[in-house]
Amino acid sequence: MYYSFKIQTTRQRLQEAMRTVVVMQMPADHSEDEISIATKRMVSDAKEIEAVCMTLRVQGCDEGRFIECLQTMTAEHVFVKLSQASPGDLVNARQFRDSESF
Repeated sequence: MYYSFKIQTTRQRLQEAMRTVVVMQMPADHSEDEISIATKRMVSDAKEIEAVCMTLRVQGCDEGRFIECLQTMTAEHVFVKLSQASPGDLVNARQFRDSESF
């Protein structure tokens, strides 16, 4: 698989994206208000949510274990820049850092 993925974001948006993934994985455990907010964030924070999910997948966490894997994850763990030159090549990944500008 060949891909390139890069976003500019903030720690707060990544934290919101991680919370959104948790709510959407286990909606029965959350209030209607939390689900409503998460649903809105799926549009407004779509790139951040995709970055969180892609990070989990690249680290070998299948979707059924997202909540478990997110328990030890912080915004600094999220990959905000991923690239692969061609199929079969190594994936280059850069994690979020407040002090860095992409």
